[in-house]
Amino acid sequence: MAAAHRLGIEVGKTLSLVGYNDIPLASRLPVPLTSVYIPFDYIAQQAVDLLLNDKHSGSSISRVAMPSLIPRSSSVRNR
Repeated sequence: MAAAHRLGIEVGKTLSLVGYNDIPLASRLPVPLTSVYIPFDYIAQQAVDLLLNDKHSGSSISRVAMPSLIPRSSSVRNR
């Protein structure tokens, strides 16, 4: 975002930026950053539960947690 600003490129108008992890700073930037949110606490808890619980051994896991997109001003809406 800083490099785009230095080059005179308007984030959210000329250039879309998307971050990852939705850190608290993302929503507080001069142009709030669109972000992909991954519930890492939930994923970690599920992993620990699988390690500690023998009844799941041998079974497959199809989906633990789905990422979600948090749209903000840094991305241009597709028209």
